[in-house]
Amino acid sequence: MSTLVSLLIGCVISIVSSIAASWFFTWLYYRRAGEELKNESMELRRLSEMLIRGLHNARILNAQFDAKGHPTSFHLSESVHESGGASESVSATVTRGGAADG
Repeated sequence: MSTLVSLLIGCVISIVSSIAASWFFTWLYYRRAGEELKNESMELRRLSEMLIRGLHNARILNAQFDAKGHPTSFHLSESVHESGGASESVSATVTRGGAADG
């Protein structure tokens, strides 16, 4: 009987240790992946803000900025006039955290 109990205890210890190791390595992987994703999203935000500021400074679009200098909205309006008298125009407004007008 003690052999059967020893075998069951060994199985339980093996299962519990396998679950704990699996959980730990999964947690470690996702923590690292989350940090990498956070860093990548911060870099994309920085580059997007740089692009909006550059287009604003070149007077290609009209951007609004908050007190920290982050863009909150921008408006792009463009018209094309052809030599035959036809014309086309497009207008778009993008607002962070709100609805866009068109």
